[in-house]
Amino acid sequence: MRPIIFAAAPLAAVVVLGAMIAFGTRAPPPALDLIGDPFKNADYSDLPPVTSVRARDGTSLAVHIYRPPGEPAEASRVAIAVHGSSATGSSLHFLAKTLRDAGFTVYAPDIRGHGGSGRRGDIDYANQLDDDLADLVAAARAAHPKASLTLVGFSSGGGFALHAAATPLGREFIRTVLVSPMLGPQAPTVSDTLSDWARPYLPRIIAQVILGRLGIHAFDGLPALAFAIAPENADRLTGVYSSG
Repeated sequence: MRPIIFAAAPLAAVVVLGAMIAFGTRAPPPALDLIGDPFKNADYSDLPPVTSVRARDGTSLAVHIYRPPGEPAEASRVAIAVHGSSATGSSLHFLAKTLRDAGFTVYAPDIRGHGGSGRRGDIDYANQLDDDLADLVAAARAAHPKASLTLVGFSSGGGFALHAAATPLGREFIRTVLVSPMLGPQAPTVSDTLSDWARPYLPRIIAQVILGRLGIHAFDGLPALAFAIAPENADRLTGVYSSG
């Protein structure tokens, strides 16, 4: 009897993990008006055109570049501004204009998986956003070799900026500025409405983590986190993230 039980255990594990992958999802949270309402009457008529920076894997990363009026041939200050979850670089339009008016040249990219950068809600490997930021820094350095660099991050972009500051790439920046940073679900700065904005598919995520430790990544591209975006904004906002 015992050999039969031992033989059946791997099959049972496969069935359980398969069920967690297939059925471990939830309905997305209802749209949050407080996310979209502030931008309904915003004027984007002066949004800079999209340009692109080529990442090391050949993907074009969409970027809005804000240049100060009368910008000299050699900019002295450059800021790279990282947007929050679901959004695009254009969501930082008014912050970027303020920095521009203060004399900064501002790069506001669509982070990979958002807007015009790569596949919506997905990346290819765990540290790809780090590599993309390094490629953005290299592009800014090539265009402005004598400029000082500042990294700015809003919401989840603030959490990413803090992470980036702690890596070797962080030495490229003279400062890192966090604006309402998302520092993790247990951080004391997190609003009680977090669960209203983002809804994780925990059973699927747990199964993906277990499979990943076994070297199986075939399911990493499946949706694992849903955001409370309105259907009419689905063309410009990213509604779901994979666990990639």
